[in-house]
Amino acid sequence: MREYQRIIKEIFGSQGENGCWKMLSESDKYYPDFLHYNPNFRATLWTLILLADICHDNNDVRIRKPLKTIQDHFYDNKNKIYSLKDYLFPVPCLNGNILFIAQCLF
Repeated sequence: MREYQRIIKEIFGSQGENGCWKMLSESDKYYPDFLHYNPNFRATLWTLILLADICHDNNDVRIRKPLKTIQDHFYDNKNKIYSLKDYLFPVPCLNGNILFIAQCLF
């Protein structure tokens, strides 16, 4: 249990003031479409997947803002699907990951 608590402390210790993790700079070639997706395994989407995978408490207020942020960022209103905008469409793994997060953290 101590290891779990250490990991959770580390995760939330690296959370930005805006509630997100490891965001791309505006000068990055993938900004803004991949803003919460890259860098792989460190960006907000991946961090929420990790929290969902370890069954983190879905009542933790620290996850509410980033959950809303990724939903708003990736949801394509026109096509009613989560996407990486014009880069890749559709992206089954992105939709699956967001559904997994929603199932575990909402």
